[in-house]
Amino acid sequence: MTKSIPTETVLEIKALYHILGEPDTPISKVLIHEVIFDRPFEANNDFQPCIDPEPWPSYFDTHDSNEEDEPAQGLRQIWQSNTRLASFATEPLVIEHVELEVLDVREDTICNICNISAIPNPTPNAITISPKDFHETQFQIITQKCDLDDRQSTTLQLRLQIHWRRTHADAPTATTHLPIPSLLIPFGEPRVLASAGPPSHANDDIPLTIPLSYTLENPSTHVLNFALTMETSDEFAFSGPKTTTLTLSPVTRKTVRYNMCPLVRGRWILPRLRVLDTGFRQVLRVMGTGGMRSERMGASVWVDAEE
Repeated sequence: MTKSIPTETVLEIKALYHILGEPDTPISKVLIHEVIFDRPFEANNDFQPCIDPEPWPSYFDTHDSNEEDEPAQGLRQIWQSNTRLASFATEPLVIEHVELEVLDVREDTICNICNISAIPNPTPNAITISPKDFHETQFQIITQKCDLDDRQSTTLQLRLQIHWRRTHADAPTATTHLPIPSLLIPFGEPRVLASAGPPSHANDDIPLTIPLSYTLENPSTHVLNFALTMETSDEFAFSGPKTTTLTLSPVTRKTVRYNMCPLVRGRWILPRLRVLDTGFRQVLRVMGTGGMRSERMGASVWVDAEE
């Protein structure tokens, strides 16, 4: 949470004058007044990985780059920034535009950000936010290494820009800057990204099923072997491999699919898929994408209550 910290400013007004009858006798009067400035917004921000729909470059492609090639040839990662703005103003305000600005990024990394929320750029659809009300906005962050052999982690230093004004028509536009936590992008580490498809229609004969996909990524230069185990649960049944193994060549990814049949409704369900890197003896964390929620033990999916 980016909190609003009040800023105290001391204004000093000094008047120098003299009486008409005594021009050689200067008189001064000093008035000191404290003014407190407070930011009208606070922000709560979290980052969520996304599955890149574009194919990865081939590690075994011997084609040499030239000046006509794209400037970035390396690995790419897509993240989504979910920001929840809270208004701490004492009156309604009009939010015209919200931007996510990159303050610092490595020279070997290209970063592009676009707003994917309801307020477009520019602001024909500005929204009015009431005191103590909330507004959510989302950004898509696309980062790419310039060189395929570069797998150093990258840290993005980010800042939120909120362009707003008061509700009357001739009010000038003000800009509030809110710092948000930096984003560490590990380009060289294997990842497991979970995604959930739309649930199937349930009826008396066919139960509700939710397709789940787990994408394993190997951005390293090593051949990695993984052992996957889906744990059983009292909250759902599933079809798909309970245990399986995968071998990923350098700079490749594979997807394992399941169909989950929830046994409870109206709650978050946590399928526990254990992914073990058998070579390095490390258990990889499963991260949720889209509407899934990342937790310490994996990625959970919401199941609507029965109608």
